[in-house]
Amino acid sequence: MKKFISCLLAFAMLTCLYSPAFALESKLSGSNRVEESILENAACEQYSNLLTSFSELYGDSYPAFYAGAYINDSHTLVIKTTPGITDKDMALIKECAKSQDVIIDASAEYSLNDLLILQERIEDYYCANYNSSSIAPEINSISVVNEENAIKVGVQNLTPAFEEAFLSEITQGMSSRHSSVLPISLIEERAPSSPSSYAPIAEPTAPLEDAMVTASIEVNPGEGVAAYLKNGNWGGGLIGFPASRRTSSGTEYGFVTAAHLLLDAPGWTEGTTSYLCYDAYNQLIGTMVYTKFSGSVDAGFVKCSSTTSCGHSIYTGVTLYEIQGYGSAPEGTTVAAMDYGGNIAYGEISSTNGTISVGGKTIKDVYNVSGMSLSQGASGGPLFRHFGNESIIVLGILSAGSSSREQFCKVSNILSGLNVSFM
Repeated sequence: MKKFISCLLAFAMLTCLYSPAFALESKLSGSNRVEESILENAACEQYSNLLTSFSELYGDSYPAFYAGAYINDSHTLVIKTTPGITDKDMALIKECAKSQDVIIDASAEYSLNDLLILQERIEDYYCANYNSSSIAPEINSISVVNEENAIKVGVQNLTPAFEEAFLSEITQGMSSRHSSVLPISLIEERAPSSPSSYAPIAEPTAPLEDAMVTASIEVNPGEGVAAYLKNGNWGGGLIGFPASRRTSSGTEYGFVTAAHLLLDAPGWTEGTTSYLCYDAYNQLIGTMVYTKFSGSVDAGFVKCSSTTSCGHSIYTGVTLYEIQGYGSAPEGTTVAAMDYGGNIAYGEISSTNGTISVGGKTIKDVYNVSGMSLSQGASGGPLFRHFGNESIIVLGILSAGSSSREQFCKVSNILSGLNVSFM
């Protein structure tokens, strides 16, 4: 898990402006939404049980036979394994998932441990050679795809010559077993062209000291927030989810948003901060008091002012979705995110082990979501899955995007990284 702080981050931190996002919207409409969400919720629960059990049994690794999991078109959890799996191992999988209904597909050539090691090798190559190679700077993302039992590497300009050079660089020093047929596919994906990561939130017309909130207000996940930077600029995005933080002086209440809203703040480094945050109406709602911008976390905790509280609902302008909690989800899960302006966009998780690669730095263990197109200013907004008709489970917050996918930091990583609690 490596740090990534670079002025070039703004290119990746913008959400995608190009790819269409209409293919999956019908999946969550009307009665189909309820029926499919019930099936997928059951699969997500099985997946969560599996990961929790594996963590208790194997620590930070996975069993040697495990090759990942995904939800298929029938909304059933499929667990991939290597061919040598035994009856005892299959029984263990079902016990860990707490279900006899999961599908076990024993056709994977590589275990998930193997793929994660190879992913880390590519990440290390990228970081070590960014300033000395023509290959490394072209890499945008490195993702493990469980369903395909492979790694997908997103690059800026894909040509046959580039692919040959890339594979030659990656296989240097590898054993013949691992270098003969690498489970790597390259895809072309462009970063957004605009360097600005600011949301279209207007700067206040009144002096900042006159913009104080004088009456109690409630802000909600998915709504706009702007962090006032010391150079006078506004770093804008969306509220992610409500949270609390224990300190020596008591408990602070507020919400989480993306840390990279502070990208252009002079001298900003992760850790304790004191940046004022305003809502879309230029009302002071709190202070970003702590940020983390490395490893698997791009997030900041905003302590709400004494007159502000963060709600537990996402309002789309049509429907009020109650937040039931947070969780995880496997590949193939239909998910939703808030766009700037209160619109909802749908997509599908294409990888649960994605890596953002920008400016010679990386951030790991993010969700990749395909089929979703979000506009500028959606950074920090919540990723969620439906849990019943008007309830949701929060999965993460928006960190980056490209022409082919959006990328979200996971709630679990944010909670541990910021040392905050989900409310």
